[in-house]
Amino acid sequence: MLFVTLQALRERERWQRYFRDGIKAHEQGNYPQAEKLLKVALSKAKKSGTSPTQVATIMNNLAEAYREQAHYAEAEPLYSSAQAIEEKATGPGSRDLASALNHLALMYQKQHKYDMAEPLYKRSLSILEGGAGWKDTQFVKVVYNLSTLCMDRGRFADAGRFSGALYFCRKRPWGRTILR
Repeated sequence: MLFVTLQALRERERWQRYFRDGIKAHEQGNYPQAEKLLKVALSKAKKSGTSPTQVATIMNNLAEAYREQAHYAEAEPLYSSAQAIEEKATGPGSRDLASALNHLALMYQKQHKYDMAEPLYKRSLSILEGGAGWKDTQFVKVVYNLSTLCMDRGRFADAGRFSGALYFCRKRPWGRTILR
């Protein structure tokens, strides 16, 4: 029994090391290296019986590495799976689900699939509105993304409303730290 527990602990440490190194590579803009490390982390995490939400986090980060390289075909199923896992594990109103929806929407926006992106942004916002709202960095990021989507679609009045709200946010003492 003790051997099994120690073995599981070692496996967890291994995938976490690959995950941390993958995140570091991503932050440094080395997306191919991040992709490689996060793939290993995902494989090891799945084999070690890691919690579904942790697997979803790894999937989201791997999908981000793919998106940064414009490998959308590889990113989309990971984003979709992460979204489904988050929704099942944490419920329809969780911040993790809102984050997964935002990431999937951003990928669709990058591909000019605006009709697919917009409802995901709006759903993410509706989840986050119940929290700290404009004082929440995640909320502000989704508003910014939705604003850029409106600009991309030529809906300048809608984009202006969001941009005006973002400007107002920046002028608040708490907004200066959110919108750097």
